[in-house]
Amino acid sequence: MDKTNYFGRVEEKNYIEKKCIKKAPHKLLVMEWDDRILVDRSRSVRKADTKLECLSLCAQEKSFPCLSAMWYRESKDCLLNSASSTSAKLKMDTGGFKVSYMELHGLKVKLRKLEIFDYSI
Repeated sequence: MDKTNYFGRVEEKNYIEKKCIKKAPHKLLVMEWDDRILVDRSRSVRKADTKLECLSLCAQEKSFPCLSAMWYRESKDCLLNSASSTSAKLKMDTGGFKVSYMELHGLKVKLRKLEIFDYSI
């Protein structure tokens, strides 16, 4: 990984980047691997100019639960998958294509009731 910061080189396992996924129905954690594919699990193929747009399409998918997406950098194809690396095997053979594989994980948000007391009389 070639990301650097004030403290020096950032290790890939510790790298987190915050991005806004348009119209995502809930908060998401996205894990990404370059040059990996999920075989035979694609349910839809769309066009997306960027990885972020591809993620947005997956997050907004209504016809099936989209758990992961693959974005082909050169063709701009975005493959939406009904599986993830927990239910299917990732492969490193991409056939020479530059691919970004991304998994969407929903974040559970604990809601806390805020009690407000008015002590004025």
